[in-house]
This record gives sequence, C-alpha cells and structure tokens, in this order.
Amino acid sequence: LLLRSNVMTGILEFAMGIEKEGMDYYKHLANTSVGKDVASIFTFLSEEEKRHYEIFAALRNNADVPPLEDFAILSRAPQVFKGLADHFETYGVPATHYYNAYEKALRFEEKSVSYYSDALTKIMDAAKKDILAKIIDQEKTHVQFITGLLEFLRHPGEWLENAEWVHTDEF
Repeated sequence: LLLRSNVMTGILEFAMGIEKEGMDYYKHLANTSVGKDVASIFTFLSEEEKRHYEIFAALRNNADVPPLEDFAILSRAPQVFKGLADHFETYGVPATHYYNAYEKALRFEEKSVSYYSDALTKIMDAAKKDILAKIIDQEKTHVQFITGLLEFLRHPGEWLENAEWVHTDEF
C-alpha cells in the first residue's frame, strides 16, 4: 500500500511540475503576443494549467479537489482566428516568431497528454482516474487549438475559408 501511495505521490508531483511549466510558458506567451485575441487565449490556457496544478496538488494532499470545469476553448476558436486574420498583416511580427512559440506549446501539451495517459494506467482509485481522464480531455483540446494556430500561421489566407472550423473534429 505504501508503494502505491509513493507511486501516486510521484505521479502527482510530476504532473504538478508539468502544469507549472505550462502555466509559466502560457503567461509568457500572453505577455509577448502582439494581438489581444491570441494574448487572451494564452491567458486562458495559463489559467487552465493553474487549475490543473491546483487539482493535482489537492489530490496529492488528500484535500477537496477544486471543480474541473470545461470552458470549451474550441467554441471561441472561430472568433480568435477571425481576429487574427483581420489583423495578421498589421502586427508586423514575422509568422515564424509565433510559429516557433506555438510549436513549443504544442510539444508541451502533447507531452502532458502522453504522460497523463500513461499515469492513468497506474492509478487504481476510480475517482482519481476519472479526474485524470477529464484533464487528459482538456489537454487534448489544448493540443487541438494550438494545432489550429499552427495551421493558421502556415496558411493564414486559406485557413478561414472553412467557417465551421472542422479542423476540430479529430478529438
């Protein structure tokens, strides 16, 4: 039983580190983004990572877990990308600057999904498994959104032709 407890503590502490890294990185992206639409998304993502951190900390400490709300970031995507398209030429910052930053964010989110999916197989407690599964779903949504940002930067003129934003169907 102690071994399982130590494994669980290790998983949760590592997850807290992942979330802290993401929170700090998204805060940096929000502060350095030229467009307010993108900055607001990265502020939102930073807050999401903060909530995940707080949930993992509560689980580690056997405390009450804060609510795991779903804020449906993808529902805001069309508005964000429209704002980006409307102002893409006026920001004056090379697309490659954003591309590299978003690519790093994507790798971070993919790492989270991979680690949490692996951790899910090691957790025995059904309630904790359920919480982790919900966090994995939210992280997958982050992957999806950032993938959309990268697609937009590759083809800003063509990207908005699809008003339904069907790029989100894969998750």
